[in-house]
Amino acid sequence: MYYHGPGAAAAQPSGVTSVPAQPDDAAILGEVRRTLASSDSTRNAAFDAKVENGVVTLTGKTLRQNEADMAGALTAGVAGVKHVKNDIEVEKPLQAVRESEPPAVKAPKETPTRRPPAEEADAGGNKKRRARDLARTGQSQVDGGDYGAAVDTFQQALALDPSNAAAQQGLRKAQKAKQTEEDIMKRRR
Repeated sequence: MYYHGPGAAAAQPSGVTSVPAQPDDAAILGEVRRTLASSDSTRNAAFDAKVENGVVTLTGKTLRQNEADMAGALTAGVAGVKHVKNDIEVEKPLQAVRESEPPAVKAPKETPTRRPPAEEADAGGNKKRRARDLARTGQSQVDGGDYGAAVDTFQQALALDPSNAAAQQGLRKAQKAKQTEEDIMKRRR
């Protein structure tokens, strides 16, 4: 028999030591939910938890791996949790966008030509080169899931070279992925 609460020591038979009570699954579940709801990293995410004998299973979907990782770490810190099974799915909205679009048709590869040095140095050439670099940077940002930054970067590229096809296509994809991400986040609230 375990005793807890004020005055428990006086009620114990001599030689019996008090062992703190292990929180029950319902108490653990309540604390896990409170912890996830109070963290800036996880408060807007749609996670659910199930507890069985102190083992917590986290489920749900997120667009960011760090949210799933943080949910697992926060849950592991809750008193009474013996183990965390993190089944949170990290969605990739850009992949869904890519799958819904028809395959891109690649332009025929042009044979590079060497320009005279004077033409290389002109402002127009530098703008086009800078726009190409920005389009590559924008694509890296999209691949990394930073859609807002990618939109800004593609817009900068198009300000330098409005005919840059990679920046035009990248901007459309980044805007669509950003909107998809925002829609998913709104549905979670």
